[in-house]
Amino acid sequence: MTNLSELIAAPPGGAQPWSQTQVALYKKLTQTPLPTRKTEDWRYSARYLNLGQTLPLAGTTNEGNAAEAELLVRNGRLVAQGQLPAGVSVTTFSQAGPGQSNVVEQALSHSLNLPFAWLNGAAAVDGLLIRVAANSVIEQPLRLHLQASKGLSSPRVLLIMERNASLTLVEQLTLLDEPDQTSLCTAVLDIELHDNAQLTHIKQTATTASARQILATTVRMQRDSKLLAYGLHTGTALGRHDLHVHLLGRGAECELNGVCLTQGTGHFDIHTSIEHVAPNCQSNETYRCIADDQSHLVFNGRIHIHRDAQKTSGAMSNKNLLLSSQAEIDAKPELEIYADDVKCAHGTTIGKLNPKELYYLQTRGIGYRDARQMLTLGFLLELVRAIPVEDIADRWEAWLAERLRGEA
Repeated sequence: MTNLSELIAAPPGGAQPWSQTQVALYKKLTQTPLPTRKTEDWRYSARYLNLGQTLPLAGTTNEGNAAEAELLVRNGRLVAQGQLPAGVSVTTFSQAGPGQSNVVEQALSHSLNLPFAWLNGAAAVDGLLIRVAANSVIEQPLRLHLQASKGLSSPRVLLIMERNASLTLVEQLTLLDEPDQTSLCTAVLDIELHDNAQLTHIKQTATTASARQILATTVRMQRDSKLLAYGLHTGTALGRHDLHVHLLGRGAECELNGVCLTQGTGHFDIHTSIEHVAPNCQSNETYRCIADDQSHLVFNGRIHIHRDAQKTSGAMSNKNLLLSSQAEIDAKPELEIYADDVKCAHGTTIGKLNPKELYYLQTRGIGYRDARQMLTLGFLLELVRAIPVEDIADRWEAWLAERLRGEA
């Protein structure tokens, strides 16, 4: 296998309005080789790819329980929809009207320099277009549940928030059955924030140990818009999330927060990129990561200050904890500045548990296992408890506590 197009069982085409866009993406894939260790963005993770065969498209059924989520998407198709709040509209790509089709085609084709997002666009059987009307303040979180089964699953979601809109989106990816070597999920979420729109995005990736998931989130932010993002990631056979944010309008602000835990032989690769294009914008990024056993964790965070992005404020903090001498963490913070009136900082640390703190807790009658869990969970909880949706924060805390005790 020499290029990414060979992963698709058949070239795209058909009666979909966006079919020509898919053909163009497929052509681009024929010129895109599989990543190797010599590919800079994959230098630490290429060995986990093992994509040596054509992947059949994941099957789907139309059976779905709307009580599971307000929006339930299975292998790229909407199968259940609960009651949506006023101001939120949902349509599938295949049912989009003439005006919306252009928006869909642009979203499919603008996936930046993300080859696996191109693969997603070329292989997508359908997609979901979510619009939040101008001046709509949605009080209750909108829950989006993505499900994937064996084969190549390519869920695609486009969220457009009109000016002055406000929303909390809770996105969760799960697998319907035990993945194998023919399984790969390439879910992509594209977000458009118009002037003064405000989005809180909470994302949880698949937690099945054998999952192979290469995911992407792209955000385009206009004047005075705000993004508050939280992510929970866990090590799998192949795990990666690319989060690309473009601050395109004056006064835009984004805050990215993430927690990652890898155990066993699991792997996860976090790649973030914040592009400060317009002046007077702010970004703040905080990631806390733990690697145990023989697992491997990668963090690559990039802040790019463009020439015209004066009076920019950007900060990145990445703290990592190694719990095993056989675990591996590769951290690469990047700061690229072409403007002269900016305030920026970035840093990363990798360490292990403090033996004096462990000893102190043990002298107070706390067993080693419990003391270890208390310290590691405390390392993550600052970010978890900051999540503005309480039931999500409670669920993540309980799940992490079980994992760190070896009970999950």
